[in-house]
Amino acid sequence: MKIHAIALAVLLGTASLSAQTWLVSNLHPPGASNSSASGTTRTKQAGYADFFGNQQPMIWSGTAASFLNLNPPGISDSWFNCLSSTRQGGYASVAGVVHAGVWSFTAGSFVDLHPVGAMYSTVFSIEGTTQAGAASYIGFLGPYQAAIWSGSAASHVSLHPAGASRSFVRGLGGGLQVGSAAFGIGSDQAAIWTGNAASFINVNPAGASSSEISASTGIQHAGYAVFGGEQHALLWNDVTPNAINDIHPAGMSESFLTGIIAGCQSGVVILANEDTHAGFWKGSPESFVDLHAYLPSGFSDSSASGVWTDGRMINVCGSAYSTVRNRTEAILWTFDPDAKPTLRISGKRFLTITGPLVVLRGIANDVNGSLGGVEVKVGGGKYVRARGKARWSFPVRGLEPGVTRVLVRAYTKTKIRSLPVAIKIRRR
Repeated sequence: MKIHAIALAVLLGTASLSAQTWLVSNLHPPGASNSSASGTTRTKQAGYADFFGNQQPMIWSGTAASFLNLNPPGISDSWFNCLSSTRQGGYASVAGVVHAGVWSFTAGSFVDLHPVGAMYSTVFSIEGTTQAGAASYIGFLGPYQAAIWSGSAASHVSLHPAGASRSFVRGLGGGLQVGSAAFGIGSDQAAIWTGNAASFINVNPAGASSSEISASTGIQHAGYAVFGGEQHALLWNDVTPNAINDIHPAGMSESFLTGIIAGCQSGVVILANEDTHAGFWKGSPESFVDLHAYLPSGFSDSSASGVWTDGRMINVCGSAYSTVRNRTEAILWTFDPDAKPTLRISGKRFLTITGPLVVLRGIANDVNGSLGGVEVKVGGGKYVRARGKARWSFPVRGLEPGVTRVLVRAYTKTKIRSLPVAIKIRRR
């Protein structure tokens, strides 16, 4: 895994984020030809990786080396579309037919949710013990019918509205199911359900030619609507069509949202040159953050598929296309205002000297751009500030014969401190 950080310079409309930096972790597993992350919690990410032409469901814990392959025994292909703190959802290819499934952090925990008579099914979202997605009874290409489950194939409930030509449940939140439905040869229309097909509500905004909701908190719903031929990232604030916020960023060709939690949204923007960039919002066009800007060089396109926050730390997961390696790679973006600074000591941790003076040197860094400095504690004394910040030095004077223990730590302007690094100095 490589972690990259750059100073945040533009596109942040929220003061609490303005002095911070997003870290990028490349989750691509060794030996995979492609990979992508589709959902994240605080500590786990779910998605897939392709090994020798077979798609396998992946769980990560923030690093490429942490990947776990949860492909069920006897299955050639499977994929995770989502995860919660206890389950993962997606599909597995069973005897050549795509079956909706749910896992519980082991390959052997796979539960086949495929409805009787279906030709295709998949899970797009999980909340608690409920799974949501779609099934087709004609073939892989549909038409699809919105569906929910509660942990078994027998629990399948169709949410397909009467008269609809196709429908999907893309997200779950607060007891609601969200997605889209189309009627006749018409375009998809944003939809909300409350547990059965008859509860269907069409929330396509006035003036929109099509729309879809991809995720929900139960109070606010995230997706897109097409106005005048342009796809705009959109928030619905109720279960009515026009209680909406258009958060399409200025200067972008198109945009859409893929995830939402506690006032934070993930999604994608399309630039005028048709490049796609992963994006993050906090409820307004001005809050948009172009996450692609934090990737190292050599990535042409990126997308964000899921978001998580506890009110301070934020995880956004997705993928980016490497032009250097000619493959799509799973990516995790992290924003952590409480991240500790880092410290590096030049030279050895155990020094032998012949005189009373030695000068310690090193490098310190804070990913949030808030490095306060470095401080040093000699023996039983107090911490004293070193000279410099990013490149620091400290003269240790008056050493008596024997071994003296020295502690060095970095700190931020907000007094977040790194763990102390111990150095032992022996004077002969």
